Amino acid sequence: MTLERLLVTNSAPTLANMKCSSLICLKGLNGAVESVVARLEKKGLKFRFLSSHSGNPLLFVFRQSELMDAIRSKEASTYLESIGYDTSNLESCLSLLEKRLHEEDFPHEIGFFLGYPAEDVLQYIKEDGRNYISSGLWKVYTNKEKAEKTFMKYEKCRKVYMTLFANGFSIDRLCIRTA
Repeated sequence: MTLERLLVTNSAPTLANMKCSSLICLKGLNGAVESVVARLEKKGLKFRFLSSHSGNPLLFVFRQSELMDAIRSKEASTYLESIGYDTSNLESCLSLLEKRLHEEDFPHEIGFFLGYPAEDVLQYIKEDGRNYISSGLWKVYTNKEKAEKTFMKYEKCRKVYMTLFANGFSIDRLCIRTA
């Protein structure tokens, strides 16, 4: 599978500037990566190649200012700082996240970096992934209706982007430009 197809399939809401970030497993990737990354960085996307505990290569796709907003929220920053993150420095945060990905498959705080609601991430940590009221892209503990609307919105975006891509729209055209 090409990087373009992986991005459309797994990161459409991030491409559409509806979500701050996405995480993609690059196992089985075929084709050029650097040229796609360079083109999309001109549109405001950022990329960070990560490796995980399982050894699978990962690509963290993000919008820098939106990601900073997510990890600097009161709830997220309080928790992240309590476990050693410096939320004033994105590079430092991403380096520590990568270190933690080496230590375990998916450290629970990754939800903050993926833009999940802070209250759901914190409750997931407290409940160790149990006793949730709904699940989709994440396990929901607090606002089921809002989360399910978000799941539907992201899925609709993914389907529209996959259709457009299949009909010849380039990844460059599908990526919404930000400053």
